[in-house]
Order: sequence, then structure tokens, then C-alpha cells
Amino acid sequence: MSISNNVDYLHGVIDTLAHIINQNTNININFNMMGLTANKQLIFDSENNDIGEIDTAKNYIQLLERARTNRESIFCKMEVNKYINYLQSSINETIEKLKSRKLDDKKINSLIKNNFLRPIECKLLLDYKYESITLNQDDISYLIESNNTRYNYNKYKVFNKEKFIESFMNYTISIFNIKDMIECIVKNEYCNIKYIPQKTSKLEDPFSFYSLTKIDDDKILWTMDNRILDLSNDLRFSCLNYCIELFRTIYSTIFHDNDYRENFERHKEILGLEGIQLISNINVLSNEIEFNKLFQSVLIQVNSDNFPDYDKFRYNLKGDDSSFKSDYHEINSDDIEITDNIIKLFDNSNQEIVEEIKNKIEII
Repeated sequence: MSISNNVDYLHGVIDTLAHIINQNTNININFNMMGLTANKQLIFDSENNDIGEIDTAKNYIQLLERARTNRESIFCKMEVNKYINYLQSSINETIEKLKSRKLDDKKINSLIKNNFLRPIECKLLLDYKYESITLNQDDISYLIESNNTRYNYNKYKVFNKEKFIESFMNYTISIFNIKDMIECIVKNEYCNIKYIPQKTSKLEDPFSFYSLTKIDDDKILWTMDNRILDLSNDLRFSCLNYCIELFRTIYSTIFHDNDYRENFERHKEILGLEGIQLISNINVLSNEIEFNKLFQSVLIQVNSDNFPDYDKFRYNLKGDDSSFKSDYHEINSDDIEITDNIIKLFDNSNQEIVEEIKNKIEII
């Protein structure tokens, strides 16, 4: 192995270890101060040729395909949005290497789409004719398995609301329903948001939901989010806006405008699958109290009596707030907001279109 390859290999090992430490501890490792690049490509073939040799290697197509395979070990350890940035950086570097081979843009785009990227990666990037790509069961299984690994923590970490919400802000929200996405993230026993039963919290009206706010030596400090309304609303608003914008992006990519077309979902498979899934999620997210109840039910369902280090739990509150409880039960539950949100999907929306969309997702 050449000195250059040795250095690149060590960069890759260090970056991977740093990422694992950052994801699973409260320690933030940053090796940039040492002149190392966190996003160095972690791709090597069996003869120790890295991606830097794509510009000269005879088997450069095999190197592209090997890069695609080797990224699997990175995707399941990295948050999706960070992975998208990492992937885009890798694509830019690879394109420059391919250009040095005097390949034209059409050939390069074909190589990137068909040899360097997985179908789901094209979707995540919203690029490379993603609108014409149909995900098969292997693609879906890959996503599910990666998510299960990504959120399989083995110790407690302080809850970060922004990071939690950001986990939903990517193309996968058009593939899975929102309930399954929440469940995937919170089902780990070391999850840092929980329903923790207290004496006066009854399942018919549960209130004792907590987020982990501090780890002090061996004490785990939990702060109550009464009926988890604050978090569910913050998540709801963010996801609603994202789903609406993503639907409009997909729709305009296909039709070059956002005017409603009857039976639009039959025009292209992506609209019948991802498009309708987005509208279904918009429906669920449109009702404040119903979404909150769904969020509560997921946290309660994945909860078990087997809390690790239960004796180390400390709480800022254990009892209910009677004033908040009263206000909570006065929250209106109707379908006004779903109408408003459907209207936002199309530039020519009217009540007739709203009713047609409701029929498509069977919510009347």
C-alpha cells in the first residue's frame, strides 16, 4: 500500500470512530484541528485502490459500484440529512475525477446515477431523474434496516429537539407513514423521550411524558413535557410544512407547474406512491389533538417496565398541572386544518379539489 493510500485509510478509520463517539456519547470529537477532513471518502477496493484513482484506473466503473456498496456501513450510522451532505460532497469529488477522464456530462450523469448511487440516494438528493425511479422491496428493506441500526442506542444521551425534528425532514417522510417513523426513532429502551408512569397518570389521560435534559454523574434528569403537547406541535408544524413543500416539488418536477389535475396520481408512479403518502401524512399532521394522541400512544406502546437504571431517574415534576389539563381538553378537534393544508398543495385549489383529495386518501 502506498503512503498516500495509508494516510487516506487512516483518515477513514479516524472519521468513522469519531462519528461513532459523537453519536453515542456526550463527547464531541472534531479532528479538523489536526488537518484531517471529516468527509474524506471512505471507499477502498480489494487491492487498496481508493476513489482518488477513478481518474486513472482501468476498472473505474467497478470502483464506482464498490463505493456504492461500501457506503452502506456509513448510511446506517449517520443522520440522514448529514448523510445527504456527505453524499453530495462525494458526488462532486467523483464528478471531477470522471471529468479528468474526458467523459462528457451525459456519460458522467449516467455513471453517477446507475453505478455510483443507489435508487434511494437519488430520491434523497431529489436529483438524477428521481421522479422516474421506483423503489423496490429491497430498497425499502434497506431503509428500514438502516433506520433500525441508526436509532439503536446503547446508552442515554441528552435530548435535542432540533435534531429529533430534523430526523423527519428528508425524503423518507414520503415513503413511510409518520407513525412508523416516530416509532422507529423512539422504540429503543434508551430513548431520551419517554412516557414514564407516575401514580396519578392514567392511560385514559396520560400526562407524564419526559425528555432527558441532563446527565449528572450517575443521575439521569428528566423534564416533563405535559401530555407531550409542546414537542408534538413543534414536530407537527415542521413536518406539515416539509410535506407540503416536498409534494409541490415532486409535482412541479413532473408537470412543471402546481395546477391540480384530475387523477394526477395515475400519471406517474411516484405520485401514486410517495405523493399520496405525503398527503396521508399531511392529513394525520393536520389535526393537533389527534396527532398528539397518536404521539402519546406510540410512546406508551413502546414503553416497557424495564427502564435501564430506573433508580437513577430524577424528575423536575411528577404531578399533573390542573390548569394545563383543563386547557388541553378544550383543544378543538376538527378537519378545518386539513382543508387549509390541501389548498396549499395546488395553485388552483378550490373546495371541489379539496373534496377530491379527501376522497383519494379516504378521510371524509
